[in-house]
Amino acid sequence: MPEWNKTVSSVKVLGKIGQQTFLTLEVSAPAALGLISSREFVTVRRIDKFEDEYISAGISTDSCENLVPKSNFVRGVNGPTGFVIGPGKEGPYSTKFVWILNTNLKGNLSQSLVNRNLTATLINFVASMKERLKML
Repeated sequence: MPEWNKTVSSVKVLGKIGQQTFLTLEVSAPAALGLISSREFVTVRRIDKFEDEYISAGISTDSCENLVPKSNFVRGVNGPTGFVIGPGKEGPYSTKFVWILNTNLKGNLSQSLVNRNLTATLINFVASMKERLKML
């Protein structure tokens, strides 16, 4: 994901549980002109398909600390979060995309800075995804 998603610096799979569930270490890119430093997130994520929709759902965990390398990043926390992607109702060339973002960046950040940054993150992610889809 980092090669096309400019909001993410790195993603490392720390472990797998079956074919569709992963433990990942994700590092966000610095944001808000450097006012928000990179954060790391340890996430349990499941990716699955139900009927004609793909679902990626995750939540932070702290129960696998022995698998997480030591770092100097602030550890953010994701509550229930994820994506639903499926066919849109507007026709065969439309897509439904739902993103549930429930994150706490931790650290000493003003709420207004965080809110502005999350809006920018959503916009940048969608722009990055559109560029990636053009290349496919």
